[in-house]
Amino acid sequence: MKKDFVCNQKLLVEKMGYFAEVTTGQRLEDMDISVHCDIGIFEWLMKWVKKDSLLEEDWPQLDAQCVVPILVSAAFLQMEPLQHDCLLFCHQHMNEILRTATNLSCLNDSILTRLAAMYTNTEVEMIKDRKDKIQSRIYTKLIQSLAEPWPESVRGHWSSVARVYRCGKCQQLVSPAVAPQIPCAPSCMQLQCDGSILSHHVRDPSWNINDYIIKLHKALKTWRKVYWRLWGDAHFLYCTTCKRFFPAHQIGWCRHHPDPPQYFTLDAQKAPLPVGRYPCCGERAYRFQLLQDYSGCQFREHTVSAKDVRDSAVLALLENYRQLIEEEPPQLMFPERLTRLVARDPSAGDSKKLVCKENFWWEGFQIVPPRPKLGLLTGFANRRLIQEAEAAPAAEESSDECSDESSGTSSSGSSSSSSTRGSAESNPPPPLQKVIKRKRAKREGRLWQHNLSARSNQDIQRAYEENAIKEITTMLNRRTATISEGISKNPKGFLRSATPLGTFSDTFSKTKTLNLFYTL
Repeated sequence: MKKDFVCNQKLLVEKMGYFAEVTTGQRLEDMDISVHCDIGIFEWLMKWVKKDSLLEEDWPQLDAQCVVPILVSAAFLQMEPLQHDCLLFCHQHMNEILRTATNLSCLNDSILTRLAAMYTNTEVEMIKDRKDKIQSRIYTKLIQSLAEPWPESVRGHWSSVARVYRCGKCQQLVSPAVAPQIPCAPSCMQLQCDGSILSHHVRDPSWNINDYIIKLHKALKTWRKVYWRLWGDAHFLYCTTCKRFFPAHQIGWCRHHPDPPQYFTLDAQKAPLPVGRYPCCGERAYRFQLLQDYSGCQFREHTVSAKDVRDSAVLALLENYRQLIEEEPPQLMFPERLTRLVARDPSAGDSKKLVCKENFWWEGFQIVPPRPKLGLLTGFANRRLIQEAEAAPAAEESSDECSDESSGTSSSGSSSSSSTRGSAESNPPPPLQKVIKRKRAKREGRLWQHNLSARSNQDIQRAYEENAIKEITTMLNRRTATISEGISKNPKGFLRSATPLGTFSDTFSKTKTLNLFYTL
């Protein structure tokens, strides 16, 4: 179809910048211009050019059917006011336009850039584009806006992904604004004077944002998911539970152990060690450690601290579009590690006692050197009594009494060993209950009881020391009386030989010294 349109030359050049550009240096009458356009669209354009001479009710109106062709024609003919009106109409009625059969692929990059600049990320999510005619293209423009050095908060961008980089040590994506508070490898952490720990991340030169976006698109398939993942990488929040910053898409990555740690104890004194295990997964636990442990066998949601407007806005967006932003936490391999490190004790029966099969660094380390509890026994005591004291601690007290009686009846170095053997074999051990009570009393006197107050512990230790001194005094008096009785029976032999006197004095001094050392 062909149709002739008549328009004033000055008005045509004024309203359509295309004609003003092509007529520079020549007259419009000498030019033959062919415009390939729909007759109805061009007629609408000519009415818009002449609208100043028409009544307002006769002005041409935009609708969902014709707005896109008019927008393309206005962009080509450089009709800037009309193009702006068309963009506003498209922004406000995009869902109506998508319900028509209009082809939106004719919008060039310049028009799409201007149209996408009017949208926020929330408004783009409200577009109902089942056939994906324009939504993905707008998301690509949002990605470009998110990568600008200065973020636009009015569009939902409170941080820029352009500043994000990957650390070459911990392989995390960090932002320079919060990088010191994000834990890195221990070799990159520094302890400050106030006790805080700062991380010094090292930028990975082989990583760039373009390759990262391409990799994400290959994995996620849609630009919509790529945008929200990048939005989560750019925005960091602070968790009050684990005391660290985290990217928004890791809202459910707060690692923890559901069960409290169980620390190892010494079998003899039941004193807790500063190392142990978590019963839920078998992970090592340390009572005192400088670097905070962010490990755990389970994930939970971070407790976000919204201190300002920025954090509140980011948290609101995260809650509204969590199904798009949140990333699934990785699968932890603790069950396999638990099977390898921990096994059930077959001798425990139906109880759930765990037996660890791994060699720890503290194995073989001794807090207190082992020493047999020999009491007043000295170097001339019987070897069998020493072995019995080591093998059967329950018979410890009976060995002490046997050694006291045997050493008291000895008058020379040769006869001391035989008398000790005879007294040890002739005197039977005390009943088991008495031994257990005496051992418990000694243990309570020597160890600090955590369930008692400091005053009660001091009173118990003071009573224990007084009883020990009384026992020492009684033993020494009895031994002195026994030796004096032996001297009175054979005074001549004692005076004629200096050896028994030397043996007695040495034995008495050694016995007293060892007994006092053992008691203290």
